[in-house]
Amino acid sequence: MSKLSLKEMIALWVKITGVDPTEDNRSYSIYLDGRLSDYDVKMMNERIKESLAYDSTGLFAECYLKVYFEKFLKNKKMSLFELITNEETEELVNDMKVLYCALVNNDAEKQVLDEAKKAMEFYNLLFELDLFSVIELRTSALNCINKKLRTMQFSSGVAGDDFKMTRNIIMYKDLMLIVPHIHLDMTDIAIWLMSNVL
Repeated sequence: MSKLSLKEMIALWVKITGVDPTEDNRSYSIYLDGRLSDYDVKMMNERIKESLAYDSTGLFAECYLKVYFEKFLKNKKMSLFELITNEETEELVNDMKVLYCALVNNDAEKQVLDEAKKAMEFYNLLFELDLFSVIELRTSALNCINKKLRTMQFSSGVAGDDFKMTRNIIMYKDLMLIVPHIHLDMTDIAIWLMSNVL
């Protein structure tokens, strides 16, 4: 099988999910039982599109696509009866196999993780991040830069002799996860990122 371009992979993703990022649908079903909805896929599409705006190589879009497609596959349910009786289901499964193989066999994930590992090693830090955390951290940083990060709170004054600074970068996916960790000494400076993505 020949290697698929990013454009071909995204076209397959749209075909498989049935959610076209170019359409402006204002009505979505949202499931409360944890299943992915069309709205969830729409938000995934937005993140992929956003990554393309910041990264001309397409590596990060491919990584987002890989993470999201695996999540989609794990959430997709169909009966054995549907598999063997519905011709459209057979085509859907074949498309899923093609996209899955294309995403697994490309080296975007390896390139992104290798670069992140080199950056962490430069600062003598252990590299313990998964792919999604790396691409989210980069996207959050680019959002801060490109969307004109503003200082919302600033304390003025002279630092005392006991001033210390930490190299911690902490990313939380939920505001409630931050609360137990707000015990840092007020002389510490840390970068805290909040992620509002799936």
